[in-house]
Amino acid sequence: MMKTILLIIPDYLPVPDTLGGAIEGLVTNIVEENEKNHRADFVIISPYEKEAVIKAEKYKFTRIKYLKLPRNHQLQEKNVLGKIWRALSGRIYYLCAFLSGVRIHADAVVAEGGLYRWFGLFKMCYTDKQLFLHIHRELPAGPGFDGVFGNIIGVSDFVCERWRETSRYQQNIYSVKNAIQPDKFCRLEHLTDRRRIREIYGIREEDCLLLFCGRIIPIKGVLELVRAVNQLHMENIKLLIVGGADFSSNAQTDYVKQIREELTGQIVMTGYVPHDQTAGYYAAADVFIQPSVCEEAAPLVLLEAQASGLPVIMSDSGGGPEFVTDKTAIVVKKKNAGSDPDEAIRFSARLAEAIGFLASHPEKRQQMGEEAQDYARKFNMERYLEEFVNIFEEAEE
Repeated sequence: MMKTILLIIPDYLPVPDTLGGAIEGLVTNIVEENEKNHRADFVIISPYEKEAVIKAEKYKFTRIKYLKLPRNHQLQEKNVLGKIWRALSGRIYYLCAFLSGVRIHADAVVAEGGLYRWFGLFKMCYTDKQLFLHIHRELPAGPGFDGVFGNIIGVSDFVCERWRETSRYQQNIYSVKNAIQPDKFCRLEHLTDRRRIREIYGIREEDCLLLFCGRIIPIKGVLELVRAVNQLHMENIKLLIVGGADFSSNAQTDYVKQIREELTGQIVMTGYVPHDQTAGYYAAADVFIQPSVCEEAAPLVLLEAQASGLPVIMSDSGGGPEFVTDKTAIVVKKKNAGSDPDEAIRFSARLAEAIGFLASHPEKRQQMGEEAQDYARKFNMERYLEEFVNIFEEAEE
């Protein structure tokens, strides 16, 4: 019998992922794969966004209930009033999600993120076996929500182990590694984009174009990457930094301003690029860099870059190394680069060494890129959907 699975999205970005977001991107991929291979009936509670509503009309096996709440994005997180507003609007969202969710009578309820303790309300209507926490980041079990969920789903072995080490309760813990739709990033389908983007930014075909794609915030290691490129003094190396400070926002934060002050003619910041356009930027690049100085759970960009045939240079961050091999990536030790300025300098030097090597060895880039493209196909959404849905059947036993 087909199961009805309720997915509750965090209160900031919508599904489909019209405004970006890793969680929203993965859920969108789950929904779209389920349209091709119907394995469950999904009901999703999501923040309202006009374009998302229009895109969702095509789904046959997923119903999305959009919660349209008053927002003031200019206030949020900017001052005391903004923080109060953000906290209040979040609580209203999860209360409304609960009131909507209890009327759905789903076989399982999945928290995709957000204010986890509010999911305790669902214990009034659902059993522990029916409540799932889907962890997309490093998340130690904490007071107020440890024990709310009978089942934990992690996007990497790393996040599952982190939860297991810190939880005081016995739960079913499942690792379902992140996945993408590899064909969307097929390099041959985006050769026109490669030429167009390189022409826009004045990048010659003989240049080695590095690509960073993500949020421009300190934990992503963008400043360390910029400093690595600057210390090489290799004219054939260029760097595109694709992304904004806050998902679809191009806010000029202090960190963004600090990076801009250190830019040279070899480095360009594009600002936010919608996710459905990023495949062209991967195709334009020659090497992908993921220099995070935090503990990333399972970066989708690593899979997208490899599916595009790009070799990867990355930090040994969290669950990231689970998604590459020594044939597809150079993994650089970050140590305490996120908190120790001296270690950050040494991290930049290690990044520079790896970048200089690949920039000087195009045949190695080609070999690693071919390996990467084959490897990324293992992390496809058909596999992910099958494993994901099977969990709900197993938990019921």
